[in-house]
Amino acid sequence: MGNLKPTVQGFICFLTGEKARDDEVVTTTTWLSDRAGLNCRTMVATVRGASGKAADRAKLEVELLLEHLAEETTGKTRLYLHGHGDHIHHTIGGWRADDVAALLGKVQASRIRVLACRAGRGSPELGALDVQLQNSVNGFAGQLCKALGQRGLEIHANVYPQLVRKREDRTKSGVIVRTVISKLSRDETGTGSEIDRMAHSTVVFTLVGDRVMSEWKQHTKRV
Repeated sequence: MGNLKPTVQGFICFLTGEKARDDEVVTTTTWLSDRAGLNCRTMVATVRGASGKAADRAKLEVELLLEHLAEETTGKTRLYLHGHGDHIHHTIGGWRADDVAALLGKVQASRIRVLACRAGRGSPELGALDVQLQNSVNGFAGQLCKALGQRGLEIHANVYPQLVRKREDRTKSGVIVRTVISKLSRDETGTGSEIDRMAHSTVVFTLVGDRVMSEWKQHTKRV
């Protein structure tokens, strides 16, 4: 379970039709694409609706994106599933894990990162750390890991609200000298702080045999 930097990354954006929320997903996807830099090729597919013509179009977009990921020979590929999470119904952008698994099919990527609030949480309440980890397999990301059935594939997801923030450092004259884009977790244990690489915030799911295993990600550097 390493902190690899991808050479190719794909974003699948799950949009709901609510303009403000969809704009946030699209904007933060652009930020994260910029953050990866010129040494990483980024592709984006947009998904609207889990049924009907919208779902058919989404399937074609996603298939094309996954084909490009599969062509990467370095093995350093990452797939982001980006949308608004619902940890009560265990959905992302209104999509259930089994529907997303059907949309994806076999994923040839080094890692899936679910960028959605509480996609790694399996119950409404947090509880003790060992309870959180035990329950996490019931959340969206744990269900997705089970539905995909791919051994060796890591799925990373947050148990807290997942945020993407952009900060621009400027000179007194207003010239931008540095832009910092961060994936943050909002602490729900009392402070409400937005924390970069927060301990015990991200769960890594893998399939061992027929069982979904979960462990806390050890944040050692920015990924």
